[in-house]
Amino acid sequence: MTTEPTPAVTPALGNKSFAKGSCVADDPLASEDSAFLAVVPCTDPAAFAKVLEREAFDATKASKCPKEAAKADKLVQLSRPGQGKDAGQVQYAPVCLRNLRAPHPGDPGQGGGPNIVKGDCLVEKRSYRLPTTGSGTSTFETACAGTGADAPGYRVIALGTATILRGDKGIPCPRTTQVEFRTEDEAFMGTIYCAVRL
Repeated sequence: MTTEPTPAVTPALGNKSFAKGSCVADDPLASEDSAFLAVVPCTDPAAFAKVLEREAFDATKASKCPKEAAKADKLVQLSRPGQGKDAGQVQYAPVCLRNLRAPHPGDPGQGGGPNIVKGDCLVEKRSYRLPTTGSGTSTFETACAGTGADAPGYRVIALGTATILRGDKGIPCPRTTQVEFRTEDEAFMGTIYCAVRL
């Protein structure tokens, strides 16, 4: 008589999973909830990135890393079924990763990473979404060494902030700024990218 093997129970991801300072490796056998990554010792030959920041689980999916991890090379989302007030939804936890070895797309001017930082370059391209400003273009990060359609048109010289909250003061762009860019989701409260034309 044969018995069915007992399936392995994957422990639920908690707020200490993928902690800051830990290293990760690809794990195709891991669940989608863990972004197909596994925590491994940083000395493991399979380790490819270190966790710079790890946010707590929330129902909101982040699109960029916090200021402390602005030079992250990649942002991945852990996920789990919602708990507490988020029951019935999916909760997400952003994990900001820095590659252990080059390349580092999150470095200034390299054209990648989840954040736009001082020293990055931007290019305007035709937008296929309905324009909110009438220009019909959107601005994207590009490598400062980009050419052709990816050639940069602007360089970010500083980051400012906008706010509509009473009592909060925004950080203005410096006087040398020629163009200000804001993302659609941060139009009234968030980062302003202060740039000069190239």
